[in-house]
Amino acid sequence: MTDMELLDILGGVRGKYILEAQQMREGRKKAPRFRYVRQLAAVIALILILAIFLNTAPGAAAVEYVKEKVASLIETLFPPKKMSMDIEGLPYEGDYAADGVEPQATAETPQPGFAIYYDVDNYTMVKDGDVTYIRPYQKPMTREEVLEAYGDYLSQLPEEERERQIDALMNPQPDTSLPTCEIEIVHLDTSYEDAASQERAELETQWEIKEHTESNRITFSMYSGSEWNSPLEVRDYISDEQSGCFRIIRRFFMEAAEGHGVRFAAMVDTFAVIQPPKNGE
Repeated sequence: MTDMELLDILGGVRGKYILEAQQMREGRKKAPRFRYVRQLAAVIALILILAIFLNTAPGAAAVEYVKEKVASLIETLFPPKKMSMDIEGLPYEGDYAADGVEPQATAETPQPGFAIYYDVDNYTMVKDGDVTYIRPYQKPMTREEVLEAYGDYLSQLPEEERERQIDALMNPQPDTSLPTCEIEIVHLDTSYEDAASQERAELETQWEIKEHTESNRITFSMYSGSEWNSPLEVRDYISDEQSGCFRIIRRFFMEAAEGHGVRFAAMVDTFAVIQPPKNGE
C-alpha cells in the first residue's frame, strides 16, 4: 500500500465504523496490539492535516507512524469479539476476528472493501486472487492431546489401528467424500439487481430457488434434492453503495444445515462494506 493510498483510506473511514468499534470496546480490556479508537481517530485527523506535506520530513514521518501503529485498518475498526448461537440445538460461544479486503482509494475507479467476522477456532480465511474464501478448519492436536481426549476409545484398538487413528487425529484432513462447505466472497462490477437477475436465469436450470429482497440486497436460498448429502447454497448480492456489488455464496449440504449453515449465517450477518473516500473528503 502506498503512502497516499493509506492516507486516502484513513480519510474515507465512515463515522459509523468508528462508533461501532468504540461501542464494542466499552467495558473490555484493551488488547495490547490495538489502540483505543478514540486515540486512532485523533491520529487520523492529525495525519490528514499533514497529508499536504507528504514531501516534507514531518509528513513522511507521520505516514510511517500510521503504518507502524495501524497495521490493519480492518483489525482496528473491527476488533475481536465473542458471538453466541445455537449449533445443532446446543448453545455455542466462539471467538471471532474480522478480516476482509481494504478499500482501494487511488485506483482509477475507487474500489470498496469489506470486513467480515469469522470463527477463528473452526474456520480459516484464504484469498485466491480477487476471491475470498472462509473454510472449515480442523486444528491439529498433539499426541498428548489425542490420548487425553480419546484414550479410552484408542486403548481398545489393535496397536497398528491405534497408531493410524492417532496420526489421523493429529493431522486432520477434510472429508473429500462430502459436498463442499465454504463461504465465497467476490466483488462484481455490476449492480446487485443486475447480477442477481443474470445469475438466476442460469441457476434455475439446476436449483429450486427461493428469493428474498430487502434494501440494497437480494438473497437466493437454493436446494437440489432432499437426501442427507444434497447440496444447499445461499447467495447474497449486496450493493457496494456505488455501481457494483458483493456476491457472497454459502455452500453446504442438507445434514450440515444446523452446523455449518448456522455458523455461515452468523458470519455473513457481520458483513460490512467499507467505502473508499469520495472526492473532497
